[in-house]
Amino acid sequence: MKLTRRQTVFLLGGLLVLLVAWWVFSAEPTGPEATPEPVHLVTVDRRPLDITVEASGSLRARDQVVISNTLEGRTTILYLVEEGTMVAKGDKLIELDASTLQDRLIDQQITVQNAEAAFVQARENLEVVKNQAQSDVDEAEVMLTRLCWR
Repeated sequence: MKLTRRQTVFLLGGLLVLLVAWWVFSAEPTGPEATPEPVHLVTVDRRPLDITVEASGSLRARDQVVISNTLEGRTTILYLVEEGTMVAKGDKLIELDASTLQDRLIDQQITVQNAEAAFVQARENLEVVKNQAQSDVDEAEVMLTRLCWR
């Protein structure tokens, strides 16, 4: 007996439905796994609820200020406040070795004083030269007037 194409499709579809049904029903647990868990009843009463959270991480200051050295060259730290120390306005946080800078300041002050002295000397020399030039002009005018009157 030869089956038509439609009969073959129905036959294969029916077999597929039977296989799926067998698989679904055979996968259902039986035995001790099929018994439900026993229900535990507890009496509820009102109490304060303590919530404890354990977490790991790191802490950062909310108002963090970064202090950096704006001086040129290298400097030595003489004093540094301990990390985590509470400080108030005006407390010393860090002290740098300023001896090199103080030496440079003194050298620059000497250079400025020498330049000011040289400026004063040059101004006085300018006045002397002006006076000498004026005196020479006056003397030349006097000689010119003498020559013209002769």
